[in-house]
Amino acid sequence: MDVAKAYTFAWRHAVKIPEPVLRGLFTVVADVAWLRRGKGVRRMESNYARVRPDLDEAAVRRLSRAGMRSYMRYFREAFTLQGVTADQLRARVRLEGYDEHVRPVIAAGGAASLALGHLGNWDLAGAYGSQYLASVLTVAERLKPDELFQEFVRFRGSLGIDVLALGNGDVLGSLVRGAKEGSKLIPLLSDRDLTSTSMPVEVRWASPTSG
Repeated sequence: MDVAKAYTFAWRHAVKIPEPVLRGLFTVVADVAWLRRGKGVRRMESNYARVRPDLDEAAVRRLSRAGMRSYMRYFREAFTLQGVTADQLRARVRLEGYDEHVRPVIAAGGAASLALGHLGNWDLAGAYGSQYLASVLTVAERLKPDELFQEFVRFRGSLGIDVLALGNGDVLGSLVRGAKEGSKLIPLLSDRDLTSTSMPVEVRWASPTSG
């Protein structure tokens, strides 16, 4: 199966499918993947067991099923983002802490770096930010195959998100130059150390959350 072509097909055609049908389809996909219990599901259950030592094996399995459904919900929403109206986009995002911590920086022509986790619909938050808050510049892990990564970059670019590929040239320098341009949001996923060279930092949470 050509994963890049499958993603491209979904991005182009999912928006044409009625929402109830699409919701049911992605729930079935999630449940089938959960039942097959492949490497990704087993890793999810291992992580859940570590953070929830109070749960027995059956409870961890139930939690991983909910996790797979949540994961597929993300893809369903992401694949249809280009068809979301401005009113729908505003209705799906709630800001917490933005006025206190970020708006003054952007209003003064500065750039705000946001430390995010792998939580919720990141693309939805990015699309909202680029349309209603400030230009969005970020870094993404390079996926394989490269065709799939390029599809992700084009997709996020269509939402107004400027993506730098991790490991492609001087990423830090590009971020610094982008920050110096001002009036920019720089959200960075901070809960994975992909290079094993990071250092512990204290994070004050102030980022868009999607509902």
